[in-house]
Amino acid sequence: MARHAAFFLTAIASLAGCAAPQSTTTVTGYAKSVLNDLQGPSIAQGREFCGYIIRDQSGALDHTVAPAGSIDTCDYGYVPANAVASFHTHGDYNASYDSEIPSLDDARSSIDVALDDYLATPGGRFWVIGANGISRLLCDAGCLQSDPAYRPDPALPVDNVYAVQQLADIQS
Repeated sequence: MARHAAFFLTAIASLAGCAAPQSTTTVTGYAKSVLNDLQGPSIAQGREFCGYIIRDQSGALDHTVAPAGSIDTCDYGYVPANAVASFHTHGDYNASYDSEIPSLDDARSSIDVALDDYLATPGGRFWVIGANGISRLLCDAGCLQSDPAYRPDPALPVDNVYAVQQLADIQS
């Protein structure tokens, strides 16, 4: 997989509401870079993309090929033995979906596979959906590439932290 150049970190730092990761050698920094790269195709195609972050034999971070899913699902495939996390996008802005927060299925999946999952939303938010059932907003709207059509919905405010039961209550 292509390695990310230093200029890319500078570009991320310039985006509103988000500081550059200290290094893409951290899982979170690497996930942020991968998701930012996937945002363009995900938004353009209106599809989720997903995959796994892995450690190669030398200990460096890499990722699996990110297949395109549908408007609201993505098949990650089997969990590689060397997986350290997973990642996915939520596609383009669609007023019919509350895609600025993790879904209940996202949270349950992280718990089931016992891996943290990193999420990019159409509004450019960056989340970690913990294997412990807690989803945390890592940086707010505009942190990653975002869909120009995205409009915040005042009726659906975005909190910084969600437990599984909160997602169940919201999405029921």
